[in-house]
Amino acid sequence: MWSQLLEGRLLQKYSIDTTPSEDGGGGGEGANDGSVSSAERAVAESDRLLGTLPYIPAILIRGHSWYLAATSRQGDKTILWREYAFGTTQSVVVMLVSSGTILYL
Repeated sequence: MWSQLLEGRLLQKYSIDTTPSEDGGGGGEGANDGSVSSAERAVAESDRLLGTLPYIPAILIRGHSWYLAATSRQGDKTILWREYAFGTTQSVVVMLVSSGTILYL
């Protein structure tokens, strides 16, 4: 599911016209309507796609400690779930195991 979203529309590139206008750049009413419209469509599409995800994982690092956390949506609310300590950088072995865990995710 993640790879489909990442390779699909979530990270889709949107082009925006940045060429100067012929009137010297002052523009006028509606001079950037195309850019604004494109940006609004991109935001709406990303919101729609993010709403289909059951959760979004996060890795938090505080000092030497590594934590796994997740967020989910309930209506308009974003819920941050309790973090889980899964690694540290105080030991080389634990650091390698933690790196392997991240690669697995």
